[in-house]
Amino acid sequence: MRFALLNLTSAAVEKTVFSMVALASFALLSSCSAVEGVGNKEDAERPNFLVIVVDDLGYSDLSLTGSEVPTPNIDALAKEGLFLNNFYAGGTCSPTRAMLLSGMDHHRAGVGAMMEHIAPNQVGSPGYEGYLNERVVSLPELLRDAGYNTYAAGKWHLGMTDETSPAKRGFERSFMLLNGGASHFDQSGLLAIADPAPYREDGKKVNLPDDFKYSTDFYTSRMIEYIEQDRAGGDPFFAYLAYTAPHWPLQAPDENIAKFRGVYDDGWEAIQQKRLDRQIADGLMPPDTVLPPIFTDAPAWSELTQEERQVEARKMEIYAGMVDRLDEEIGRIIAYLKDTDQYESTVIVFMSDNGAEGAPLHKTPPFRDWMKTFDNSLENMGRQGSYVYYEERWAQVGMTPFRLWKGMASEGGVHVPAFVTFAGAKRQGERNSSLTSVMDIMPTLLDYAGVTHPGKQYSGKDIHPMQGLSWMPLLNGEAQMVRDSDEGLGSELFDKFGYRLGRWKALHLHDPYGPGRWQLYDLSKDPGETNDLAEEHPDILVDLVKRWEQYAKENGVVLSSRPPER
Repeated sequence: MRFALLNLTSAAVEKTVFSMVALASFALLSSCSAVEGVGNKEDAERPNFLVIVVDDLGYSDLSLTGSEVPTPNIDALAKEGLFLNNFYAGGTCSPTRAMLLSGMDHHRAGVGAMMEHIAPNQVGSPGYEGYLNERVVSLPELLRDAGYNTYAAGKWHLGMTDETSPAKRGFERSFMLLNGGASHFDQSGLLAIADPAPYREDGKKVNLPDDFKYSTDFYTSRMIEYIEQDRAGGDPFFAYLAYTAPHWPLQAPDENIAKFRGVYDDGWEAIQQKRLDRQIADGLMPPDTVLPPIFTDAPAWSELTQEERQVEARKMEIYAGMVDRLDEEIGRIIAYLKDTDQYESTVIVFMSDNGAEGAPLHKTPPFRDWMKTFDNSLENMGRQGSYVYYEERWAQVGMTPFRLWKGMASEGGVHVPAFVTFAGAKRQGERNSSLTSVMDIMPTLLDYAGVTHPGKQYSGKDIHPMQGLSWMPLLNGEAQMVRDSDEGLGSELFDKFGYRLGRWKALHLHDPYGPGRWQLYDLSKDPGETNDLAEEHPDILVDLVKRWEQYAKENGVVLSSRPPER
C-alpha cells in the first residue's frame, strides 16, 4: 500500500486514506445492534447510493399511485422496496434540493425562499442566501471524504457561481443545469434573461454537447458513464440523478407522446375521478375520500370549444409522454446496475421534488411573451421549438386526491411519491405510513455508509447539525415509525405554511387559496383537506399553531413583506 500511494495525487491519497478509515469505522459500527441489518452482511461492504429525483411529478402520476400512464419500471422498483406514503418535500424545487443534500430545513440551508423570489425584507437574513450555504455540510462532501465516488447529473438549482457549483459541494463528476429548468431538446432557457440555459460540467461552464438529444436520455447516459468509468476501482458510489422532467416546457419524443393519443379527451374531472377510484381500490386512500374541487378561474371542460379541448388534451398527452420516457430511462439505469452486479448492493431512493406545477404562467407577462416566440401549434406542441405547460387544472389531476399544487403548503404542494429500495434491508415490499421528510435522506445514507456527521464543525467552519432522522431502524425492522407520536413536521414557503403531527394538519393559506387563517384537517379521513375542523377541535389547532411558531423561530423563518403571490 505504501508504494501504491506514492503514485497517487494528493487528492487521491486523501480519498484513499479516508476510505480506509471509513471502512474500518463501518466494520466496527456494523458489529453494533444499532445497524444490525447491515452488520449481518459477511463482507461488511458499504453500499452504493442512487438518489433519483424527478421534477414536478404529481403524487398520482405513477401507475403505482393511480395513473393511467404505465410506469412498469418505477412500479417494480417501488414494489421491491418500501413505499413511503407520508413523505414530504419542500414545496418547490430548490428548497427540496437544499433539504436533501444537507439534512436540514431549507430555511437554515440557504434557500428560505427560492433565489428567484427572495423578498426585500428577506435579503441578508441567515438562510436566505439563495444557494446551499456554508453553514451546512453537504451529503456528497461527507461521502467523498469517506472514500465514495460522488456523481451528479441533471438539475442543480442551488447556486449559479463557481463557489456554489456542484464541484465545490462535494461532487467529483457532474453535469448539471444550474437554474430551474430549460428546454429538453436543446439549450433554450425558460425566459429571455436565462437563454441560453446555463450548465456546468465538473464545475466549468459549458454548452450542451453535440450528442444531447433529449434531457432524460442524456442525464441517464452520463450517470451510467460516470459509474462505469470508476467501477473497476472498487470504491462505492453516491449518484445523484436529478432529472429535469417532467418540468415544463412540456416536451417529449414523438414516439412517447403517440402512446397517449386520445387518452385525455374526457377532460380533467373524468381522469381525476378514475385516478381516485384506482387509489381507493388499491388501498392507498380511504374509501370515503372526498376530492377537493378543482381550483381555477378558467372554464370547465364542458365549456371549452372542440379546438380548445384538443389543445388541453394534447398538453397532457405530452406530459404523459415525458413520464413514460422517464420510466424507460430509469429502467435503463436499473438494468445497467443489474447487468454489472451492482443492483443488490445499491440503496435506491426515488422521489419527486414537489407537487405538480399549477402556476398560471400565462398571467405573467415575461412567460406569456416568451411563449409567443415559439411554434405552439397543435402539430408542433411537445417538439423542439415549442413551449407549453399544462397549468392548474391538470396539475390538480396530478396531485389526486390532494389539494392544490406546487408551491402550496397544502398536501398538493408538499406530499409527494417516494420510496427506498435496497436488497440488504429487512423491510421491503411494503408500504409504510410513517411521517418522513426529504431531510431524512442524508442521515439515512450516512448511517448505511458508516459515516458520522461532524456535528457543529466541518473543515474549520461552524455548521448546523442535521435535523433529519435516519430510516435505518425502520428499514431494518427495528422500528415501525421514523418519528414518534409527538414529533411533527413544519413548513413555510411564499408565506404559505403548515404543520403536520400524526393524523392532524394545521394549514394557513392566504386569499385566494384559503381564508387567511389557520385551518385544521384530519388527514387520515380527509387527505384532500376538504373538511375544516378548526371549530370542532380548537385545542388541537392551538397546539399545532404553537408548534409551528416554535418551528419558525428555530429555523429563522422570515415572512415576506411583499403582497401575497397569486
